[in-house]
Amino acid sequence: MAKEYKALKFPVTAEFTEKRSRFVVNLFPSPDLSVAVEHLSSVKRKYYDAKHSAYV
Repeated sequence: MAKEYKALKFPVTAEFTEKRSRFVVNLFPSPDLSVAVEHLSSVKRKYYDAKHSAYV
């Protein structure tokens, strides 16, 4: 049986605060690795003072 995957059609950003910590989520569609690397670089530049960065 083939697996089904869902894909994003457009970028999404969300933000929330818990216990005085700010969490920012950036999701974006990426057709290939070079586009993903470009997006990750721009997010890291935008949030240069972030203590943690996670990606999948």
